[in-house]
Amino acid sequence: MVYELVTLEDLEIPELSIEDTSVLPGVAATPDALKRLKARESLFALVKRFEAEGFSQSCKSEGKITPDSAKSATAFFNLLPLSAQIPKISPDGEGALIVAWEMREPKVILVIDDWRLHLVKNATTPQAEYLDDLAFDGEKIPDEVVKAIPTL
Repeated sequence: MVYELVTLEDLEIPELSIEDTSVLPGVAATPDALKRLKARESLFALVKRFEAEGFSQSCKSEGKITPDSAKSATAFFNLLPLSAQIPKISPDGEGALIVAWEMREPKVILVIDDWRLHLVKNATTPQAEYLDDLAFDGEKIPDEVVKAIPTL
């Protein structure tokens, strides 16, 4: 058996910053995992922005979300499994946050209204199923919601 010596100059070492290597416990620091963590951070930033500035869909509406909706949404996204697809989010115009997974069928829509969740499975179809007033304590996503969220 013949071994070939490799010098340090022959190695290609990609540059990583310390913040890029911090991942959730038990999750490998793959490029996909890092990309998903950055996307989650974008959700947190948007929630803060929707609380502070809103998102106006008309000249008469600020489109802000309530402080409790912002806290609840932040807790929800923090608990969201990394295997979950990243949703689109938008204020509903009445203080709540709309969370939509539209990438694949079936479409799933969740409304985070303070500490209450309203779920629509199979949204925009005749088979739509509505689950209203699901309590959310910020520590555990209700099982009905976890099961409905599309994963990779």
